[in-house]
Amino acid sequence: MTEVCSVAEVKALTEQLVALDVAAGARWAVDAALVAVRTVGGSGPVRGDAGRAARAELFQVAAWIAFDAERHGVSRRLHLRALELARGGRGAGPATVEPLVLAVLAMQEEHLGRPGSSLRIASSVLAREDLPGRVAAIFQVRAGRALARLGRGPEAGRALRTAAELLDDPPTDRDPSWAWWFDRPELEGHRGLARAALGDLGAAAALLHGAAHADGDGPAYRVLFAAELAPSWPGRATGARPTRPWGP
Repeated sequence: MTEVCSVAEVKALTEQLVALDVAAGARWAVDAALVAVRTVGGSGPVRGDAGRAARAELFQVAAWIAFDAERHGVSRRLHLRALELARGGRGAGPATVEPLVLAVLAMQEEHLGRPGSSLRIASSVLAREDLPGRVAAIFQVRAGRALARLGRGPEAGRALRTAAELLDDPPTDRDPSWAWWFDRPELEGHRGLARAALGDLGAAAALLHGAAHADGDGPAYRVLFAAELAPSWPGRATGARPTRPWGP
């Protein structure tokens, strides 16, 4: 791979990685993603906010691919580099990709069994003033998932209901383009995972099945909701009830 320096080249490389991930899956795309970040990372100093933002997005995409391929150590390092780039501008402030990096980091922490860390990340973003609606909804979901893993059912339920209310509002021009994937099936899938964490396996199975088989052009990874159905169906068959319910 030749040296990549310009903003246009970095953006094109990012688009190539996204296309490869969609076509072949993360396990096939991860090696190309690592080559890409090594190439861009070694192509000289970052110049200007546009260059910083383009590289932050590339590192974020590579980090997501590594996460999806279960390369969690690599993914975390790439996310932290993306976060450093996204926060490094002086005049323009954080790049628009910065909340996305934090959203995936929060999800990764919960996935790896660190819900307290996930909740801290989500809460830090939710404490910001004037968040775009879709961004706020995504971090309410992250908080809800973490709270469910911590056994705090009523708080998890409130967070996820708030996310649903925010999702009911139509998108605006303040919502970032990267939030396109956050829709009703995405929310229902995470509601299902939260229900499973709280012991309500019957409700979890119904929600996960609906999310995994929803119509539309959702992201390919959403089929992974179906992988959570197997441990959930037995609870449905036995009539298991929530061990830690949502509450009011």
